[in-house]
Amino acid sequence: MLLWSQMPFGMANVRTFNAAISACATSAQPDVSFLLLQQMSAMVLTPDVISYSAAVHACEKGWRWKDALHLLNIMVSRSTAPNLITLNSAIAACDKAGEWQQALRLILGSKSFRAREIESAFLFCNRVLVLFFRSLPL
Repeated sequence: MLLWSQMPFGMANVRTFNAAISACATSAQPDVSFLLLQQMSAMVLTPDVISYSAAVHACEKGWRWKDALHLLNIMVSRSTAPNLITLNSAIAACDKAGEWQQALRLILGSKSFRAREIESAFLFCNRVLVLFFRSLPL
């Protein structure tokens, strides 16, 4: 954040914000990622799927499943379709919190699968199976 605050005015663009939000994900700082998304809007920059995916990932790392789902809703309301990376991070956030029902609702409601993302879809399905087996009584 120190480096971000020293950036000259006018140098910020969607890419620089995405890099900063990704750093928030790496360091598990969802609150800072929210502030950066707000700053983007204040600067009339439109967050893209990478911006939201990184913020959702920050929520996952920060154990904030409700915020991850809230960001997904904001994304969709702003006509930005989540991709498998976004969905996987949101599902992982739900999984960490033991909210497998929420994760399954998210999976069943998703319409953002693409044939060219087969490897990602495989990882995604693996996460679904883990959630399913965790839901079974022992």
